[in-house]
Amino acid sequence: MKEKISRLPILISIAVTAVVVGGIVYGWQKLDVQIAELVFYQKIFSMKDQITELQEENTSLRDQMLQKPQGYDLLNDHCGSGVCLFEERGYTGLPVGVATIEGYYTERTMESWDEEEICRSLTITNGTPELIDTLSQMVDDGLTYNTKDEFGRLVMNIDFDPVSTEQYLKIKGSSEQYPIELIVLVPFARNDSDREVSECESSVQILGIKEGPRG
Repeated sequence: MKEKISRLPILISIAVTAVVVGGIVYGWQKLDVQIAELVFYQKIFSMKDQITELQEENTSLRDQMLQKPQGYDLLNDHCGSGVCLFEERGYTGLPVGVATIEGYYTERTMESWDEEEICRSLTITNGTPELIDTLSQMVDDGLTYNTKDEFGRLVMNIDFDPVSTEQYLKIKGSSEQYPIELIVLVPFARNDSDREVSECESSVQILGIKEGPRG
């Protein structure tokens, strides 16, 4: 009986120690959770700030694009959604600015000075009407190196030099069933005016591939 009584303080001491240590461990674990939550929320707030900055930058860029350049008149008073053409005509006879074209990759053989030249082209299925209609009429009038296929669809010469290998492969992989939409620049003047003009001359410069829903 005395042994049991003498062991009682020891057991109480062990129990108290366990409770204290357990409390400390629990406290540290709880603190770790609180710290983790704090870091998590800090990351969220940081991401929100970054998103806000990007939105402000995009808004600023959009506002700059929508401002009418001095000396240029907007075609149909419209500028936005990847389309911004002007009344002024460039060296190709087309309205200068930015437009979209949709189609699929094709190649055609042209004869020039008794030599054959392979022209990399895009058979057009859709695009900015002001550009497509003007270019189609120029083909009918014989005022461009572009042409039409046997179904009367516009076939545009495309310059692939400025695009990346990845973009080129995407464009080349397009088909009539899976066309691709491009954002193009209709320049005011040629960048390399000293270069000899070929039968594969392109009227536009590729700016990029338009992602997401077409239209």
